[in-house]
Amino acid sequence: MKACYRAVGILHFYTLTTLSEDEYDGKMDSNGQKIDPYRLKCWTLKVGSSVVDAAAMVDIHIARNFIRCDIVAFEDFHKCNGDKVKVILEGRLKSETKKYVVNDGDIILDFYYHKSPEI
Repeated sequence: MKACYRAVGILHFYTLTTLSEDEYDGKMDSNGQKIDPYRLKCWTLKVGSSVVDAAAMVDIHIARNFIRCDIVAFEDFHKCNGDKVKVILEGRLKSETKKYVVNDGDIILDFYYHKSPEI
């Protein structure tokens, strides 16, 4: 599968979001285990695309008002057992600007952008 994506010049990146109270609070999975409060979503993007292009996939307002984002490589996230705090404490988190080119497997933990004033 990866070879096919590489052949057509596509990569995967991920976003990590926190579930809302309603989605998370006390819920159990099919095995009776408490669910994780995070949701990892996979996106596809053309190889060589910037982080602003990735932001546009998620939400055009984020892309238009982009400041920076926090990124961790998938392998580093896995080594930290998916623990966002451990990622930060071990120095695996990178803060990137508009010029950053997204790598296959990058996880974008947070987008920072100018919030538009509500009308």
